[in-house]
Amino acid sequence: MTEVDPQLFTGCVLAGCSNIVAEDGEICSQCRHIFGDMIRPVSEREHAEQPRPAATAAQVLTRRNQRCWLCEQRRTCTRVGGQWECRDCTRPAER
Repeated sequence: MTEVDPQLFTGCVLAGCSNIVAEDGEICSQCRHIFGDMIRPVSEREHAEQPRPAATAAQVLTRRNQRCWLCEQRRTCTRVGGQWECRDCTRPAER
């Protein structure tokens, strides 16, 4: 039996859940079952209005070939607030 590389997967977007999902930004089937109709998508505006905690160098996670949740392009992205953002999309929010 071959082992699966855990870096090929990402975690459920709900805080506190450690289940893995195939696509970044997804909610695992267990959380969908438990929370059902209480789960609602967050709009880009709501996400932009949320305060972003300052990350230390040890907490910054950057990976190649991730899909940016804003522009939906596959690029080298950094994990921000539980979602992948490329440099081009992160810069305007920082100004």
